[in-house]
Amino acid sequence: MTSTSRRLVRAVLATVVLGAITAGAAGCTIFPTVPDGAQRALDGLLADVRAEPGVAAADGDLTDGYGTPAWVASVRVRAASDDVRLAARVRRLTDVRIPGSSLTVSLALPAGAGTAEASVDPTVPRVVTAADHLRREPDVDQVLGTRRGVRVVLRSAPVWSTVVPRVRSLAGGVPVTLDSVGDGAAVEFDVEVDRTRPGPPLLGALDTIRPRVVRYATSSLVRDGKPDGPPTLTITVVDVDSAARTLTRTDDDAAAQDPDARTTFRVFDHGAEPVVGWLGLPLTGSDPLTAPLPWFRADVSDDESAVRSFLESSARATGVPARVATAVERCSSASDVRPERWTGTRATASVLVPVFEQYDDPQEPFDRVTTAWTADGLRTGGSAMGLDSWSAGPRGTRGVESATIRGTVDGLRLTAAAPCRD
Repeated sequence: MTSTSRRLVRAVLATVVLGAITAGAAGCTIFPTVPDGAQRALDGLLADVRAEPGVAAADGDLTDGYGTPAWVASVRVRAASDDVRLAARVRRLTDVRIPGSSLTVSLALPAGAGTAEASVDPTVPRVVTAADHLRREPDVDQVLGTRRGVRVVLRSAPVWSTVVPRVRSLAGGVPVTLDSVGDGAAVEFDVEVDRTRPGPPLLGALDTIRPRVVRYATSSLVRDGKPDGPPTLTITVVDVDSAARTLTRTDDDAAAQDPDARTTFRVFDHGAEPVVGWLGLPLTGSDPLTAPLPWFRADVSDDESAVRSFLESSARATGVPARVATAVERCSSASDVRPERWTGTRATASVLVPVFEQYDDPQEPFDRVTTAWTADGLRTGGSAMGLDSWSAGPRGTRGVESATIRGTVDGLRLTAAAPCRD
């Protein structure tokens, strides 16, 4: 190594060391420090838990919060028997504060006579109760209860229309996921169950189709811990076309109450592209996760008359004849931030009023129109890029939700839209 290279290496090392020292001085260290008193508090908690009758072993550790100020204190308890009553005693013991740390606790219960092996978060009583009920069911291999819900591993594929209602009744409102024993199972499944989904029609369809692989999620997305997006079903079968036809003919009971809760499905075999669609609706060929729900046009003839009449009256206020055009359309599109409007129908109208046939300055006819709109109960909603938006107020014209007006080189362009109708 040349002297120049050695000087360069020393300079780089000095920069790194100086950066680390500076970061430490600023309170952002490379090696986070355990909060004062946290280890002592955790050691004391573990000693109390180990002394509790029925506890076979207990251990724990402290880990940093991955860039957050809080640390995580983890306590793992192993019971000497399958007696779930230990969970309440552990819960009382772990109701303590570990300085600068959040506390997570797990309790492992061995299998017993008529009970499967289980691991639960003892700090959530309703999860403990649900897990205890479920571990006593036949064909249950293992139960895992966390703050989010309970995962139940089954030894064999269930009869869906029988097992899911049973699980739902035992869970007491706690979300449950039914899982197969592993990738080598005759049927692989990962099926989420909440208070209402999957519903009886879909469960019956699964019993008819008998897929090789079943994945069902009650929501396609989770944002901030809350479900967002329609339920999704993914299955692998031998006969894709037959399975897809069955699903398109299966009622979606949740969608009867909320169209945006309609289940999407994907049907695979081991080689071809999947068939995608919506439960209970004809196939459209579009991907349900990237396209809006199929649209069924509602009867909005009264609204269509209302928006036409509104713009005809607006044009008459200028004193210039003009022809109004109307249309019936989907309320919204897949790119809209309001998916609840994807399936709705609304009537719209538009007109170009050639005001320059009678006016040199378009301001006078513009003011006549907006004065008429104000009299009709509309109120201004602001202006952008030369387009003035108006919306219906408490005294708004019946059948008109919004209107716009814009000046163009050809005259005044007016539009009106009726409310969205399901």
